Amino acid sequence: MPLALITGGAKRIGASITMELAKAGFDIALHVNNSKVEAESIVGQLHQLGVRAETFRLDLNRLAEIRTMLANINKSMGPIDLIVNNASMFAYDSPDNFDYDSATEQLRVNLLAPAEITRCLAECSQPGSVVINMLDNKLFSLNPDYFSYTMSKSALKSATEMMAMKFAAKLRVNAIAPGVTLRSSDQTQQNFEDGWRLSLSGTGATPGEIANTVLFIWNTKSINGETIVLDGGQRLMGLDRDVAFLVDE
Repeated sequence: MPLALITGGAKRIGASITMELAKAGFDIALHVNNSKVEAESIVGQLHQLGVRAETFRLDLNRLAEIRTMLANINKSMGPIDLIVNNASMFAYDSPDNFDYDSATEQLRVNLLAPAEITRCLAECSQPGSVVINMLDNKLFSLNPDYFSYTMSKSALKSATEMMAMKFAAKLRVNAIAPGVTLRSSDQTQQNFEDGWRLSLSGTGATPGEIANTVLFIWNTKSINGETIVLDGGQRLMGLDRDVAFLVDE
C-alpha cells in the first residue's frame, strides 16, 4: 500500500483528507502539533479500517527537525509516496499593522516548512512521488486582509511551480486552492453560510471535494506544477475584502 503523510491531518480539512486517502488504500503517517486527542481518535478509526497509521508530532516552526521527522517516518513505516502539506497558520493582520513575529511564524509554517518537506522527499523518494500544497483562492483575487497569511501562501504557489520544475525527475508538485470551506472560530454560523454561498455557483468548497481533488491529482500523472482552485468561481467576482467581512457589511 502507498504511504501518505498529511500535515495537520487530525482536524478539519486535514482529517477529511486523511480518511479519504485511507479509504482509497493508503497507509497514513499523521503529522500533528497540538491535536493529540483528535489524533488518537482518528488513528483509532484508521486501525478499525485495517489501515497502518502512526502519529508524528512536530511544531513546524522548528524547521531543523523536519528532516528528523521524515527519517522517523521512513524508519517506522517505509518510504513516503504522497505528502499533503495541509497544516497552516492563519492569523488576521493587514499591511498597515502586521507584527514581525507573527508574520515570521506564518512564513515558517505556511511556506518554509512545506518547501523543506518537499526538498527532503525529493532527496530520498523513488520516481513517482507526489506533493500537494494547500493554498487559498485569495491568491487569485487579492485583497489586503490576512496580509501575512496571504504573503506566505502566495510565495508557496510560486514555490510549487519552481519545485515542480526542479524535482521533475523524482516527484510531481501541485497545489489546491479552496475558497470558503469550514467555519472559523471567530465566525458566526450565519456569517459562514453567507460567505460559503458568495460565489458564481452559489457554493463554496467542501472537505470531501478537497479530498477527492487530492486523489484526482495523485491518479493523474499529467498534472504537474498546477494549482486547482475550488471556490465556485468566487475569485472572478472581484471582491475587495475577505469574504468574511463582506457578508457582514
